[in-house]
Amino acid sequence: MFRTFCWALFLISLLVACHQEKVVPPKPPQEAAPPAKVEPPPQKPQEEPDTEFKKLHYVIYEKGKLKWNIRAQEAYIFKGKRIKMKDLKVCAHPDKGFCITAEEGDYDPKAGRFLFRGKVILDAGRRGKLFTSVLKYLPQKESLETEAAVVIKNEGFLIKGKGFRYDLKSGAMKVLKRTKVRVDA
Repeated sequence: MFRTFCWALFLISLLVACHQEKVVPPKPPQEAAPPAKVEPPPQKPQEEPDTEFKKLHYVIYEKGKLKWNIRAQEAYIFKGKRIKMKDLKVCAHPDKGFCITAEEGDYDPKAGRFLFRGKVILDAGRRGKLFTSVLKYLPQKESLETEAAVVIKNEGFLIKGKGFRYDLKSGAMKVLKRTKVRVDA
């Protein structure tokens, strides 16, 4: 019993020793720094379009053949340099057989490129449909490309990945990274 009493006394003294609070001397007061002035970043003034269209349908022929068929619910032309469109569908080169639909699109005639954003769908006919969030169409290079995530659906297969290139001249399509293929038998 004496042993039990000694062990209990030892454990109690150990607990008391471990539980002592340290006394920390107070820190000398520091001078409060004046609050830093945080200015919001300068905002660009909203550019006003020169011309606005509702329910635009624009068709371009080259050498008697249909080259472009563009439809948009809204279109805005800025200083003749850039065209911004909403709820659009662009079909180009019927011989190549593709149409692109998107929530928004920009056409820069100086750079010679289209940029599609928001629920972009590339319908390439027999080659299937591509779904992505951003897609560039470079008419001079005859190519379509994106770095965003893509899904390609066609009869019997589904391809997912990141990044995409479509060479319209050769018809070659390529998913650039993290490609996953599912084949339905």
